Amino acid sequence: MSKKSTNLSTSEKQEQLSLLQAKNVLTTEEAATYIRVSIPTLRNLRRNNKITSYQPSRKVFYRREDLDDWLLNGKHSDESAIESRVSSYFLNSKF
Repeated sequence: MSKKSTNLSTSEKQEQLSLLQAKNVLTTEEAATYIRVSIPTLRNLRRNNKITSYQPSRKVFYRREDLDDWLLNGKHSDESAIESRVSSYFLNSKF
């Protein structure tokens, strides 16, 4: 799916996103497209327990509601963690 999505026109991408918004449960490829990250990035987020996933068998699924929550809340905590590290760096640095 990732190779296909890079060759799609803007209107085709918008149509694909509309279809994904109508689904409640998404595959890994669909979830990555939905939140606009690469598949490896999505897998890292899952492994680090940043995004909730479900694996009833070999295939991994994501609830759209969980992805929406991550988009609304998860990125903010990442930004605050970055700000905290930057502040810490400047406090501990000698100029």
